[in-house]
Amino acid sequence: MKKFSRKWEKIIAWTANILMAILALLVWGLYTIGIDSLKNDRAFKESLDATIRQGSFDSQGMRMLLRTDNVTADSFIFAMEFLLKGSLGFMVAALVIALIASLVMKARIFSAVLFILAGVLSLPTFGFFLAVLYWIVAIILFIRKEKTVQATSEPIDQPLN
Repeated sequence: MKKFSRKWEKIIAWTANILMAILALLVWGLYTIGIDSLKNDRAFKESLDATIRQGSFDSQGMRMLLRTDNVTADSFIFAMEFLLKGSLGFMVAALVIALIASLVMKARIFSAVLFILAGVLSLPTFGFFLAVLYWIVAIILFIRKEKTVQATSEPIDQPLN
């Protein structure tokens, strides 16, 4: 009889884990390099202040968000820094939980619950697609049960040499 394998669950889970790690590294790089350089760039701050005062944004959501008079370039950069820091925290938490779930996949129910939790933690980040992958793995773990071999009561005839 063929050995039961969780190959597809492992492939999907490790693909999502690697993509989450890459995304977390990109967000970390944007946070450490991008925000620090924006904080110190006077020309960018002046340009952003002028854009905020004029209200010339392409997005209706940005126009509504920045409609208040007390928004400055510094407060906008602070909000972006807060957003990136929070997203990075959720990504790291989801990645740690997903790694644990990937390593304990033999305990399929426990692993599936951890994958669901990792998917929920991935939602507030930029990784909605990864949350869907984690949920797919969890659903497969819930549905696919290991096949058990029933022992027969008939003795096996083998020669005793």
